Amino acid sequence: MTISSVELLKNLSEADGVSGYEKEIRAILVSYLKSTGKITSDKLGCLICEKKGSSSGPVVMLAAHMDEIGFMVKHITADGFIKFLTLGGWFTQVLPAKRVKVKGAKGDLFGVIGSKPPHLMTAEEAKKPLTLDNLFIDIGASSKKEAEQFGVRVGDAVVPVTEFREMHNKNILLGKAFDDRVGCAVMVKVLENLKKEKHANTVNGVATVQEEVGSRGGITGTFTVNPDVAIVLECRIANDFPGVEKHDLYSSLGKGVQITFCDPGMIP
Repeated sequence: MTISSVELLKNLSEADGVSGYEKEIRAILVSYLKSTGKITSDKLGCLICEKKGSSSGPVVMLAAHMDEIGFMVKHITADGFIKFLTLGGWFTQVLPAKRVKVKGAKGDLFGVIGSKPPHLMTAEEAKKPLTLDNLFIDIGASSKKEAEQFGVRVGDAVVPVTEFREMHNKNILLGKAFDDRVGCAVMVKVLENLKKEKHANTVNGVATVQEEVGSRGGITGTFTVNPDVAIVLECRIANDFPGVEKHDLYSSLGKGVQITFCDPGMIP
């Protein structure tokens, strides 16, 4: 299936797939990749698409994680509000008023993250940063029983809701889960293009799981494929915005890809 890059990224960005709950995004990636190579999975759930070359090696792995940060239902209060855990790293202060979707047993339930309004806070409370204990999800239920009747269960995944948009500058896109659905889109396009090319290397596109909670799929996927060369297609934070000094500027939007030559885990 050949698809425009923007439409591909839109479909991947809007798909649900928080860490440990990657079923929906995996199915979408399979639909794009099944015509480009042999589809398999490892035991953790990583999706592997193998495109054979004219020789047995070297084996190349293109890796991009398909999971996104999100939440999990921890508790339902007597009044029908949902207390939750984070899956992956969140800056708690951006969560109030965020729209979310609970992946309930009877279907998706839309809600919003709430907190005690500032109008009702004491002066001391207003000075303190919000913590998860201060937050809840409101799905419109009036009791725990009603929330359970809606299909909410402890352990259900909760996904951020953000519509994909082209901004007024059509080269700038707005959406969720670009980390790392952009990498997944690049992987799909590379494997699509390889269908038209003769190549010696066997190339494995690997969409990994549970990266946001410890790069778990990156480990199992690598052991499964056992590549000679691995290219990780990952997002990096752009920091070309107010508050960043020029000497700290290392990444600007629209200035091309970054090739990381040093990180906290490796000095070449």
